Amino acid sequence: MNKHKLNKGFTIIEVVLVLAIAGLIFLAVFLALPALQRNQRDTQRKNDMSRFKAAYHQYRANNKGSKIGGVFNGESMNKLPNWDNFINEYLRKDNDTFRDPLGEDYFVQEGLWDYARAGGAGTGVITIKDGHVCDYSSTKPINQRIVSGNGQTARIWLESGEVYCLDLLN
Repeated sequence: MNKHKLNKGFTIIEVVLVLAIAGLIFLAVFLALPALQRNQRDTQRKNDMSRFKAAYHQYRANNKGSKIGGVFNGESMNKLPNWDNFINEYLRKDNDTFRDPLGEDYFVQEGLWDYARAGGAGTGVITIKDGHVCDYSSTKPINQRIVSGNGQTARIWLESGEVYCLDLLN
């Protein structure tokens, strides 16, 4: 009579194969998670800009169509009193917050769009420019074309490297 011994358990090859597959899955999740978080923060910035635009329309309706404006100091990113009042009265009322997803309070810079002054994503800088409209055919950092008349835009850097632009007057 032949006695066959049955081995119970896994071979070393099976164990290594399972560990390799688990490692690949872990690596894929580890690499995808930061990109997903960046996209979520950029989506929040876009939503905040839409909220900014809606509040600006409400401000204009309450003030006979007046635009907000302040003096731009080309040498610094001074917070403008008129815009600060607008943000506090229309976006931070009733203890609401208006912050970049990385925690910085949003504030407005009027005037020229400049890489150095814009500060990049996460700094809370919203840049306002009169006499411009957004060029939605481009996602390049300076994505506006000059128009004559009453155009006014708001822009913010996204972590993706793009600039999100909204026309405020339409």
